[in-house]
Amino acid sequence: MIIFGILGIVVLLLALMPVTMHGVAHAGVYMMLAIGLILCGIGFFHERIRHLCGSKFHLVKIVSAVIGSLFLVFVVVVTSMMLYAAYGKAPSRDEQCTVVVLGCQVKGTEENYYPSLMLSRRLEAAAAYLKENPEAACVVSGGKGKNEPVPESRAMKDYLVEQGIEPSRIMEEYSSVNTAENITFSKEVMEKNRLPGEMVIVTDGFHQLRAQTYAKNEGMEAKGISADTPMGLNVSYYVREWFALIRLAVLGV
Repeated sequence: MIIFGILGIVVLLLALMPVTMHGVAHAGVYMMLAIGLILCGIGFFHERIRHLCGSKFHLVKIVSAVIGSLFLVFVVVVTSMMLYAAYGKAPSRDEQCTVVVLGCQVKGTEENYYPSLMLSRRLEAAAAYLKENPEAACVVSGGKGKNEPVPESRAMKDYLVEQGIEPSRIMEEYSSVNTAENITFSKEVMEKNRLPGEMVIVTDGFHQLRAQTYAKNEGMEAKGISADTPMGLNVSYYVREWFALIRLAVLGV
């Protein structure tokens, strides 16, 4: 059973990477910490658990094995779908489409604001595509969070203009506060401005499946361009997305 303890330590170390490398803590980090502690408990305190469970230990073991196997199958299937959404549907360079860049944290002050590392990676990917496709329009999507100096859309547009993208090509959607609203409100901007109906979503790879699912629920054709997620963040965000996708499947949000 020691293998479970070693695996638990690995999970705990991966969970701490976003915190130690980027100062980021989110639901995925907490979920990984919980999973890591459970694995460590199984691996290093197996005999103590056997003693506490007594005659019911074998039943507990069978139930735990079934739950663990089902969770493993879920992880493999959902992660495969996420990877396909992230890297399997890149738009061709001659398609008529609208690039929709999903927002992320903006830092700084109202006078001196700038995109976070993750958001700047998304904007770099969007700028590269827009430069190669001068006919494509763009919607930058994101409102103002509680700890943000300005709406994300403003910082995003400013960044793209600094990268040489003409301001007239960039439409702002500045009301959304989550991914579902990003897609819904961006669709409204596209319809209002009569932009091409195929949506090319620019976000991190782990985020693509959920974003594209929202777009399909809105009746939109959607493909993706995945940004280069900063080192140390991918694993914990994939874990967060597992549970966000469960919520989407169960509650539709």
